[in-house]
Amino acid sequence: MILITLPVSPFEQNARILIDSDTKKATFIDPGADIETLLSHCKSEGGIPENIFLTHAHLDHAGGVAKLINLVKKQYGKDIQLFGHKDDEILRDRKSVV
Repeated sequence: MILITLPVSPFEQNARILIDSDTKKATFIDPGADIETLLSHCKSEGGIPENIFLTHAHLDHAGGVAKLINLVKKQYGKDIQLFGHKDDEILRDRKSVV
């Protein structure tokens, strides 16, 4: 397992990327911003985006979700799955997040 931790956004919140060493499937955890940088680090390790996990849906943790979904669709031609706590659904459903 490869773990990449990068501070993102003006809040310097830690976004993480987990990449399975065997399958190269990548999970983004709390991609709050700086999505191009996150994707670049993922690619440099041979990662293939599969999932997004949100610890919670505040802006500093979820602000880059829509951009990540769109860029993965554009660059990889596939959808990426979003997971988060059901109580945060109202925040995730806002157009600014997803």
